[in-house]
Amino acid sequence: MVLLGVALLAATLLAFPANAADRTIVISASGTAWHPSGPITVAPGDNVTFILYNNDSFAHSFIVEGHGVDIAPWVGPGVSRTTTITAGAEGTYDIYCGVSGHRTSMTVDLVVSTGSIPPKKTPGPELILVAFTLFALVAAIRLSRRK
Repeated sequence: MVLLGVALLAATLLAFPANAADRTIVISASGTAWHPSGPITVAPGDNVTFILYNNDSFAHSFIVEGHGVDIAPWVGPGVSRTTTITAGAEGTYDIYCGVSGHRTSMTVDLVVSTGSIPPKKTPGPELILVAFTLFALVAAIRLSRRK
């Protein structure tokens, strides 16, 4: 039981970012739209890693206005790419696809603000570890009650 408690504590600590200034944002292209389609908020100086997935059957580009990102060659069909920026001065910048005719439906706001920004982390293996640990803890409690 103590071992499960230690495992739960370790899994919980792993599930939260050690440094809120390191951000990972997953963006996918599907149906000539970026997902998520709402604004992405970060703080000035944050190191923001974008993981890009192209779920369309045609290529897209990925441009972050004011941050020197213009991924070329384009993100091809079924391809994923990763790029990292350091968020600049406060303001709102466009993230968009530069393919002719795509910008109107493929633009997302990147909001750089010093306001209160909750740390965001893309769920990864840590989330699975936490879920598994909780499942094991519940199973151990149920088994101990049967005896």
